[in-house]
Amino acid sequence: MKNGLAAVEGSLDYGLILCPSCNEIVDTLPTNRVKIFHSLCDSPRCREAAADSGLNYAPPTRPAAGEGERP
Repeated sequence: MKNGLAAVEGSLDYGLILCPSCNEIVDTLPTNRVKIFHSLCDSPRCREAAADSGLNYAPPTRPAAGEGERP
């Protein structure tokens, strides 16, 4: 079994970030198994299609009430 630094050096990019509009690979990230995430690419066509369909992939400008607060 690998420990700390050795595990990080040997990690592979099994995670994929896919654009839900055009299915292009936006980026990869190191994960311990295959994982698929969705995020819009930088294509204006994809951004316009998402806006027209009512999808909002932009990050929220501020957290919703109660989120991020600790009791």
